[in-house]
Amino acid sequence: MKPSLKYLIVLNIVMNLPIAAAMSITASLMSGGINMMTLWLGLLGFLIACVINTVFPIQKIMAGFPKLFRVNPDSLGGALIGNIAVCFIFASIITVCMLLIVIGFQFPDVIFAFLGMFPLLYLVSYIVSFIVSPLAMKAAAAVAAEQKA
Repeated sequence: MKPSLKYLIVLNIVMNLPIAAAMSITASLMSGGINMMTLWLGLLGFLIACVINTVFPIQKIMAGFPKLFRVNPDSLGGALIGNIAVCFIFASIITVCMLLIVIGFQFPDVIFAFLGMFPLLYLVSYIVSFIVSPLAMKAAAAVAAEQKA
């Protein structure tokens, strides 16, 4: 059964907003401090995360990646492994977009900045995603159940 629009909206807001905020705050702290650009980068990260959710089959990746390692996707290990692939997609795309906004299309600078920022931003997105994922799924399921009633 295809999820409803309300389900997807709640899932996107509850899941993507904390990840985008954490990544933009971490990136700002790494580059000198929190300022007004942090808010804009957070908003940009949220919008990009929503686009990623519509373009990539994130739920299928989250469930399918653990199966490659013969791990049950519904177990704790499956959630940990599934988050590896999903956060890699999110963190790499969002990091590149944030860097292009801040640095511009300056070729070697963007590459070195990406290599310097990506590991920490990936780790932050992984931790936040692992904490927020169950909450997002419960909130979206509650909205879907309410809509059926």
